[in-house]
Amino acid sequence: MNLKVKALAFASVFVLMQMLASAQEAKRMSIEEALELGIANSKNLKIDDAKIVEATAAIDEAKNKQLPDLKISGSYLRLTNANVNLRTAQSSSEGGAQQELPQR
Repeated sequence: MNLKVKALAFASVFVLMQMLASAQEAKRMSIEEALELGIANSKNLKIDDAKIVEATAAIDEAKNKQLPDLKISGSYLRLTNANVNLRTAQSSSEGGAQQELPQR
């Protein structure tokens, strides 16, 4: 049983070494390719780009605060079958007393 454990450990170490050796292969590239790869993967450039976007948004917000606020509202009311009496009380010729009309 001890021999099986040693053989398994040796095989796993051998496989691990092969994987590490293949991961370290050198890739030839031109200076332009190296620069493009560096720019595409640069964390500092991504952070700076995010800061620029944030500053642009702050500028737009400040410009919008300079503009006046305008609010418009409206309403609409529709009455169906409303009983509206538009008659006013008529004054009599005697002493200016007013006489009320019966409502319908």
